[in-house]
Amino acid sequence: MKKTADIDFNFIMQLETARKSLEGLPQVCFSDKIITEYASDKEEIITSMIKEEHERIVRENCEIYYHQGTESNNKSYYYAYVYDPTCIKNRRRLTNKDEKKLIECLFDILREGRIRKDASFKEVFEYAIDAYLCDNPSTNTVRKYRADYERFIAGASFEDRGIGSLRLEDIKAHTMQLLKTKTINKKAFMAYKGVLNLVIDYGINKGIIGNDPRIGFKNKAYYDLLKSSSTPNKHEEYYSDSDEAILSPEEINRLKDIVRDDISKRKYVYFGYAVILATLTGMRVGEICALHWSDIHFSSKEIHIHRQQLDELRSGKHVFYEVPFTKNEKKLEPDKRKGRMFPIYDEIEELLLELKSKQDELGIKSEYVFCNDKGRFITVRGYQRYLRNKCQMLGYEITNNHALRKSLNSNVFVAKLGLTPTVRAELLGHSESTNIKFYTYAPKDTTASVLDAFHRIRDVG
Repeated sequence: MKKTADIDFNFIMQLETARKSLEGLPQVCFSDKIITEYASDKEEIITSMIKEEHERIVRENCEIYYHQGTESNNKSYYYAYVYDPTCIKNRRRLTNKDEKKLIECLFDILREGRIRKDASFKEVFEYAIDAYLCDNPSTNTVRKYRADYERFIAGASFEDRGIGSLRLEDIKAHTMQLLKTKTINKKAFMAYKGVLNLVIDYGINKGIIGNDPRIGFKNKAYYDLLKSSSTPNKHEEYYSDSDEAILSPEEINRLKDIVRDDISKRKYVYFGYAVILATLTGMRVGEICALHWSDIHFSSKEIHIHRQQLDELRSGKHVFYEVPFTKNEKKLEPDKRKGRMFPIYDEIEELLLELKSKQDELGIKSEYVFCNDKGRFITVRGYQRYLRNKCQMLGYEITNNHALRKSLNSNVFVAKLGLTPTVRAELLGHSESTNIKFYTYAPKDTTASVLDAFHRIRDVG
């Protein structure tokens, strides 16, 4: 293997930059294979070019051998030697039965040698993103990381410096500057820390950073400077000002009324039915959009919630797709993803039967409960636009589906039914601690309700 310093990485960096922006594609000759298989998708072209460039660099700088299985060693595999001063003869052997995987591993090693010498914080961020994508192919998460980087890190004094020189004092100084110049709440602060952790953890794992510069950094030291410094006790049933988080029962009813009015005036308002079901079940927007008629069990009076719709930005366009698990089941093994059941009480049953009757009347056949007149599933973005529009028509500041989940939990599960945190969490599909800390609010007009209660006690006395 050649010394890393002798390898030219400029072209591969151009390709990686082009893939991120889908612009500025270098003027090169495409192979017949790329033209044939990927000519319809610019992103696919660039990705294939990157793989070809990886292979070219590796084969020019490494010798790859093939071991054919024998009687004494019946395994067949590819192998190569890489420089490693910690091993005997200063070299280490890498093996893999898949030559393509071995090539990618060798390329990473070649480039890591270059990273250790002169990489800035910004460059290591890009390498960390590439590594994240290998294990977690979610472009939504990557887009968030990039947005958070631009919001919290871009312009930092250490951004273009070698990451090996990053110190605790640099992080503290930048954090203070950030809190002085931007309005940051606790959620945003943790997003900022998330970017720092992504880059620094990668640097430490790859040997680019020696001593962890985060040692001595205490999050709590900055909480008083955040927009909202309240840190609720996990055992508190009520802890927050509900005016900023939930809708009152009266506001929910007004929302349902304006949606009902919309349904009565138009031929087929599929988004309207979806919004009403959300107010009755607290289902997440992705779960609403992925609900199948086969998930509705009228005989046992249960809705089986076990799918969700996700979306990704591919080649500049949003692509919507369905996965067989809910948000809280993402990290579970497939055989442990069971979903959850929600009871079909009278109002839900009447709504679903009404919707099914409407679809039958219009000749709409679809596996999805909420679909357009062509039978295609509705999208999370379309649903969110409809809900936001109706809430804004009513003058509500809260316009998201998440508020409907919180409102059902606080107004119905707690205030009316008195359900335990365990049962509430099971119905909404999250942990008990999440339900207590983030979903349970004192209902609006609590003071007036308490005052009425005292009046009743006085009258009885």
